[in-house]
Amino acid sequence: MTIEFLDGTGRALVHPDEAFTAEEAGEIFVHYFHTLTVPAHYVLREVDLPLPTA
Repeated sequence: MTIEFLDGTGRALVHPDEAFTAEEAGEIFVHYFHTLTVPAHYVLREVDLPLPTA
C-alpha cells in the first residue's frame, strides 16, 4: 500500500499491518505517552523517506 503525504509530493510504501485506524493510532499514542515504548505486539522499523523536490 502506498501512503501519500505533503500534498501528494511524498509517498511511502508500507505493509497493510503498518497502517492504523485513528482508534489504533490513539491507543498506540497513549501507550507511548505513558511508557515511552510502543506496545509489545508492534515492531518498529526505520523508514527512509526522501525529501520532496520543489
